[in-house]
Amino acid sequence: VPADRPPGPFHAAARGVRLPADTDIVRTKAALRAAALRRDGQLVAAAESAETALSLSPDLPAGLFEAGAAAAERGDVAGASEAWQTLILVHPEDPLAPMAQRNLQRLAEDAPEPSELRPRPRGPHRP
Repeated sequence: VPADRPPGPFHAAARGVRLPADTDIVRTKAALRAAALRRDGQLVAAAESAETALSLSPDLPAGLFEAGAAAAERGDVAGASEAWQTLILVHPEDPLAPMAQRNLQRLAEDAPEPSELRPRPRGPHRP
């Protein structure tokens, strides 16, 4: 390769460098799209994009994080907890793991007390 031209994909392959496969690109784009859609308030589409990423790579950290975030914003505490706990267990060193841990703590803090889950009496006999 001439010094004035950057090495291309064939040069990298000849050196044994692994280039991203199409699947890697698709799953990464799906996770990034999920983040953008979630930030835009499109929670159903964000969840679908996160699921696309996870269908290609079930333990993709960004896919797990975004699936958890979309679930939390839809009020699906169980789904959010499952996604974030999986991220933390499978990828404890990933930069998203501490954020997932903080989000789990927020979910726990925001969880209603057992007494708040009981239906309140209705009618004239209300305390």
